[in-house]
Amino acid sequence: MNKTQQDARTAMLECLRSHYGPQPVARRSLAVSPNGGLLVANDTIRAIEQAQRDFADAAEQLGVRDEDDVQALVDEVRHGRKWA
Repeated sequence: MNKTQQDARTAMLECLRSHYGPQPVARRSLAVSPNGGLLVANDTIRAIEQAQRDFADAAEQLGVRDEDDVQALVDEVRHGRKWA
């Protein structure tokens, strides 16, 4: 990281600290939005979004297409019935 980048990072972190108060900045992540803007994201939200991406195909692989399929799967798990 060059001197200009380091200065910009330091200025940005100071701005975030002054805006969000004394909470540790480590609980937040910086990201770039699709339109090129800067986003300050809570790490918990980022973890949930990553989990959603990781499990995106799980429903398709299970053959779950709608709420009725979800209910049938829940019933099978709860009552030991075969899910069709």
